[in-house]
Amino acid sequence: HGFIKPDGGGADLFVHQMDLRAGTEITEGDAVEFGTADYQGREKAVDVTKVERYAAWGVGPLPDGANPRKVSVGNIIYEASESEIKAFFAAVGEMTDVQYPLDATGRPKGICFITFASAEAASRAIATMNNAEFGGRKLRVGWPVFDRCRGGFAGADIARHCADGRST
Repeated sequence: HGFIKPDGGGADLFVHQMDLRAGTEITEGDAVEFGTADYQGREKAVDVTKVERYAAWGVGPLPDGANPRKVSVGNIIYEASESEIKAFFAAVGEMTDVQYPLDATGRPKGICFITFASAEAASRAIATMNNAEFGGRKLRVGWPVFDRCRGGFAGADIARHCADGRST
């Protein structure tokens, strides 16, 4: 057993080994997701699972050639406006550009690219906003990765196959 320190402060939450999801092992410093339940009048962590810090969505080391101030954001609800996205990310740091691509019909594609005034703000966006809930969906925030099929940067989970069968 031990304690989990919630993001954003608040009291540490007690966690017992039997409240870890099957197969989950955690050590000090691991990022976790969990629910809470009442335990003798106090909240405790339940259904605890480890969260990989370097997920497939471009989280981790900055890809070669990528702008250290730019992040990709995926899984955005289609109804979201650019101003709502800007307001949501304003706490992370100053933004210098937001690209919110539209499809051929003028409808948002559900992704955007945000350039921050500093590399620190971009890193903070990835660390704090990846998996954050926005409009009922968990956002995917990470470094844009180079798409060699199209010759540009894209969100990391967009798997494309080139005409010759190579995967990006």
